Amino acid sequence: MGLMWEAMALKADLVLYPELVGIPYTFDYGIMTGSGYEEHTLFGKPYNTYELVQDSVLLKYRKQSMFPGYDGGRRPGKTMPHIMLNGLKTYVCICFDIRNRRVFEQMERPDLIIIPADFAFERVQDWCRLLKLRALEKRAWVVGVNVSESGHSMIVRPDGEIVTESDMGEILLWGDVGW
Repeated sequence: MGLMWEAMALKADLVLYPELVGIPYTFDYGIMTGSGYEEHTLFGKPYNTYELVQDSVLLKYRKQSMFPGYDGGRRPGKTMPHIMLNGLKTYVCICFDIRNRRVFEQMERPDLIIIPADFAFERVQDWCRLLKLRALEKRAWVVGVNVSESGHSMIVRPDGEIVTESDMGEILLWGDVGW
């Protein structure tokens, strides 16, 4: 909760957590929260799901690209929802989706792409390159939120330049996104 208090003091509009963190949405602080969890349904395998929530679920995205050996027990999502967030057309994709061009082709003129992940430390350089590539490719802001053990969460401008980047550890990465 310490980071949430810090975000409140900075008057943040959005607090994002990495893939499959499972933060409960009991916050009533006027801040939109993004968090992932394993979504179980009545039929079939579960989904790797990420939601943006503020008082209610505003966006629900189910990971489309399964990572071999990690997502074997989950099924892929099929839709690419978006919301308007402070005037920015915003999409979410999850971790291994970043390697799948087809996922990004489904995004129609995004302004902001949020990518929560659990990218392993051994592949963190790929993560950094792919975040910049997707920002350039879609001419959109990209916010990559990786697990604290691997670090390198970052905000990338549409021209591929990094605005701010974290090291390893649990921190509050702060930055303005927009035109």
